[in-house]
Amino acid sequence: MISRISMARVTQAGAVPIDTYAVLAEVMGTWNRADAMEFADIMTDHIVAPYRALIENYDKAQGVQKHGRETKLEMLESAARA
Repeated sequence: MISRISMARVTQAGAVPIDTYAVLAEVMGTWNRADAMEFADIMTDHIVAPYRALIENYDKAQGVQKHGRETKLEMLESAARA
């Protein structure tokens, strides 16, 4: 209850409350940069660890879109054949 009251007072004073992810997005500016993944690694290792799951899911979705669906077993079997 105290945090809600405090947040209401801050908002009434004209501040716009944001969360950690919003701050990091403002710092990053755009993901269309050469150092974007370095920033993401630092961010997930030291600031918001759950964000790593989002990045991994995004990478997997991109892989499925490019190469089709592939199970881990299929990946292991193809690696063993190579």
